[in-house]
Amino acid sequence: MTFIDLDASEENHYHLSYIPSTKSQLEQEFGNKKDMISVYILRDKEKTQIQISKKATILELKEKYLKSAAPALTLKFMGMLLNNDKTLPDYTIGDQDCLDATLDRSSIDSSQYIKLKLRFENEIHLFKISPIDKLEKLFEKYANKINKPMDRLKFIFDGYILSPNDSCQSLELENNFIIDVQEIH
Repeated sequence: MTFIDLDASEENHYHLSYIPSTKSQLEQEFGNKKDMISVYILRDKEKTQIQISKKATILELKEKYLKSAAPALTLKFMGMLLNNDKTLPDYTIGDQDCLDATLDRSSIDSSQYIKLKLRFENEIHLFKISPIDKLEKLFEKYANKINKPMDRLKFIFDGYILSPNDSCQSLELENNFIIDVQEIH
């Protein structure tokens, strides 16, 4: 729907100005729903749904899914390796299809690892973690280091309890952020 706004100018003449509807504005910014495709990416037994333009390349899909670690990601559909410069429709991948993802951790640059500080009872320990790894790995290592069962600890950042299924990338955690650890009694 288009709205027409009549503005009176100084000479009492009218001119038309075009104001796009909210729907038009959304389509301009995010594309038409008909031009979008929703796929699942399965990695480490975890499914993630991604919605992306049908015109987007496989590389753009990887970047949307894993940002900086996209080059280390391999996507397959029904066993067939997906080429970075192709699109999902090139492989007849449709809405709600599932892609298998594997990550070559050795190709992730160690400079991309994030250094986090974990604080428990006024003692701070420093850990490095890949931005795409689940925080569960970090939580387990820390629980072992302080000799406490992981299920008796809660990890808090900026007032929020962190989930073991999150990653540094999904939470936008950066170097030297402090995660407080509390024991659950």
